Amino acid sequence: MKPSLLTIALTFTSVVLSPSLLAAEPTPAGGAPAPPAEPNYTLVFSDDFSTNPNSNGKWTVFRRQGNPNEEGYWDPASATWYLTRQQANLAIAAFANYELTAKIWKVNFKYRVDNGPKGADGFVFMFYKDKSAYGTPDSGTYMGFQTRNRDGSDNPVPGYGLQFDTYQYVGCDPLQTNYIAIIQDVVCQSAQIYRPFTEIDDNVWHSVEFRFTNGRLVAMVDGTTLQGFGLFSPDYTYTGIGFGAGTGSSVSNQIIDNFQIWVGESAK
Repeated sequence: MKPSLLTIALTFTSVVLSPSLLAAEPTPAGGAPAPPAEPNYTLVFSDDFSTNPNSNGKWTVFRRQGNPNEEGYWDPASATWYLTRQQANLAIAAFANYELTAKIWKVNFKYRVDNGPKGADGFVFMFYKDKSAYGTPDSGTYMGFQTRNRDGSDNPVPGYGLQFDTYQYVGCDPLQTNYIAIIQDVVCQSAQIYRPFTEIDDNVWHSVEFRFTNGRLVAMVDGTTLQGFGLFSPDYTYTGIGFGAGTGSSVSNQIIDNFQIWVGESAK
């Protein structure tokens, strides 16, 4: 089993890691710890991509090249959605037509990314994102998480992301290997917490569950907890939830499937 977050050396900015995130709270009397109660979840959005996400009314999609055959390509045979295909300088920002206002929620999805170790650039699950800022999503390193101007410069876009990075360079990335991170507003030098995850682009389907509980977050891949942490003061201003992805000179098929949003309430 992969090591949990508590065994990994991490860099922090505005994030606090608490033992209670990955372990049970102690009882007031100091007795045996009791596990926290599981929230009661209700499914509020789902897409298994059996119908075309570009026209089924469930998504609002922004593309750099404006080409749905390369950016947000729906494969009807496999019923999957290619955020990018193997072409250069692509970018997509795809938002579910659902307003994320809840403070207790989780998402599930599957992904497959190929062409490692020389593919690029990665994808981001975005949450509490300002979707009104789009715009043309920027490609390459920016993975649709930021917008692009006509002169080639880019803009920050408020919001958070669970980043799956497959292309790194000094001055931007906290690691020089594939990694998963939590980022905010921009991509470069914004990783609030991160850890290596070399299997991102191994061309195998992986299952992700990401939980948000009043600022406490847990990321699980294939049933293994990779990160558990907390935000000091989460910014709930914006309601965008969805995916960004990009390619540059290096490329990958970056595919998702079976996306679900669940909203919870604290168990009594």
